[in-house]
Amino acid sequence: MYVSYLIIIFLCLAFSIIHKTARQRFLYLYFGVVFVSEILIFTGIFDGSIYKYTKGFYILFFIFYFKELFRLNYNRYVLLFIIITCLFIKNIIGGENLLPVIQSFVYVFLSLEWMIQQIKNPNEISIYHKQKFWFCAGLLLWSTIFLMRIVPSLFFAEKDMIFFQGINHFYQGITIFCYTLFLRGIFTKDNGSNSIENTLKINN
Repeated sequence: MYVSYLIIIFLCLAFSIIHKTARQRFLYLYFGVVFVSEILIFTGIFDGSIYKYTKGFYILFFIFYFKELFRLNYNRYVLLFIIITCLFIKNIIGGENLLPVIQSFVYVFLSLEWMIQQIKNPNEISIYHKQKFWFCAGLLLWSTIFLMRIVPSLFFAEKDMIFFQGINHFYQGITIFCYTLFLRGIFTKDNGSNSIENTLKINN
C-alpha cells in the first residue's frame, strides 16, 4: 500500500509541475516536500520524526493556498483560536500529537470556510470545476479520519494491536484516496479563488 501511496504522490507532483493552473498556485512545492520526505522514510534515511518539520510546512502552505480567506478578519481570529486551544489540550492529546492535531483542525477550518464562502458567493463556474473544491474535499476527509483515529489509536496501540493495525491500514487507504482527489483537482482550470476575491473587492 505504501508503494501505491508513493506513486500517487509522484503523479501529483509531476502534474502539478506540468499543469499551468496548479503550477501558478505553487502546488509542486507541497507535493515535492511530501514526496521527498516519504522517499527518505521509505529508504530508511530518516524515520517518522521528520514529520515534526514537514507538518509545520504543510500547515503554512495551505494557509498560503487559501490566503484569500484571511482578507476576512474574523478568519485570522479563528485560526489563532484553533492554535491556542490545541496548546491548552496538549497534555490530553500528547506532545507528539500536538502538531498533527493543529494541522487537522486548520485543514477542517480552511476547507469548511472555503465551501461556505462558495455557497455565499456563487458564480457561473460549477464548484466541481474549481481546483480548491477537490483539495477541500481531500483535506476535510483526511482531517476527519485522522482526528477520529487518534483516540482509539492511543488506547488500542497497547490493548489490541490487531485492531490498531486495522485502523492504520484504513487510514492509509483514505490518505491514498485523498491524494487521488488532489490529483483530480490539479486538472481543473479554475483555482476557486475568484468568487471570494471579487466579493471582497465589491465589499471594500
